[in-house]
Amino acid sequence: MSINHPSHRVIAAAITAGVPVHIEGSPGEAKTASLTDWATHWGRRVEVITGSSRDKGDFMGMPVETGGRVTYSPPVWVKNLQEAKSGLLVLDEMQSSSESFAISMRIVQERVVGEAELPETTSIVAISNPVDEAVDGMELPAPVANRFLHLAWHMPFEAWSEGLLTDFADPQRPDLARILAAKKDVARNRALIQGQVLAFLTRRPDLRTAVPTDLAKAGKGWPSYRSWHNAIRVIAHLRAGDEDARDLALVGLIGEAAATEFATWISTSDLHDPALVMADPSLVDWHAERPDRLFALVTSVRALAVADGKAKTWEQAMGVMVACAEGGKPDVATPGARALGGQMPKGALMPAEARDAFGEVFARLGSKEYLKV
Repeated sequence: MSINHPSHRVIAAAITAGVPVHIEGSPGEAKTASLTDWATHWGRRVEVITGSSRDKGDFMGMPVETGGRVTYSPPVWVKNLQEAKSGLLVLDEMQSSSESFAISMRIVQERVVGEAELPETTSIVAISNPVDEAVDGMELPAPVANRFLHLAWHMPFEAWSEGLLTDFADPQRPDLARILAAKKDVARNRALIQGQVLAFLTRRPDLRTAVPTDLAKAGKGWPSYRSWHNAIRVIAHLRAGDEDARDLALVGLIGEAAATEFATWISTSDLHDPALVMADPSLVDWHAERPDRLFALVTSVRALAVADGKAKTWEQAMGVMVACAEGGKPDVATPGARALGGQMPKGALMPAEARDAFGEVFARLGSKEYLKV
């Protein structure tokens, strides 16, 4: 894989966001070795559990009877992850053992191993060979597949030959600081993509949940509330303008058809930058603007203000809601104003115009504090 391949950035973003990743590739392509090397370089404790060579005790721990009750002592690898500042659990050859497959799914779905919980700082990557190349390979059940971001792994011969010389320690391993969004930009990115997703799904309710009837497609990415939420989480960690990685993440989470339609809608909608509008609401022609663009804007503004948590940002966001309402779109602005009113930070002042535009809304919140100017 080239160092500039967008899948590197998607994997890094998903691991950073804590979204489970399912990587599928042919045997012997250094999937596990590469991921172990990357994550170790990123400061994570890596534990690799290989399904085809482990028994039930390796996944659940050993049974211990205490006072007539049987519990399971955590395996050593669980304790290692619990003690680490951040970790990566690699479920290798996940689909090659029916028993380990079932237990692995509980780990992914519940983040529980026997009686022990994995910390939130532990990310999960599952690795599989294509079903037709795997020993006793099986498709992922749709509810399980929907929890993963699915990616294909391709290793060019040149990369493989170089890996032979370094035992697949990658000298050009992905540098998180270089390929992902800076921490200060993640909240803004999340607010923007959140507004885009909500506006799009308002237009296309049939893509909120669409389980494929084809078993092979159901075992990959498809639209659901969970996979759309995971898309927001992953894309927030990508750099602005990294459309190749964004689109790859979308396909891996919501499927190719939904991803293509969503990406096309974004590119043709010419959506507003919420930060710029918060600084100057007059940038928007509120009377003439399309409802879907306004919905995306006010949703992103609200999310950005809540994530920032500062009084000034909140006041700017409320100013946007006022401008939207005064521009003849109170139905679009009111839900955002109501949400902001319930999350007013300490030190913030309610604009006088907001009292006039949303007085009844704030009164229903049950506190006179909202009506102070």
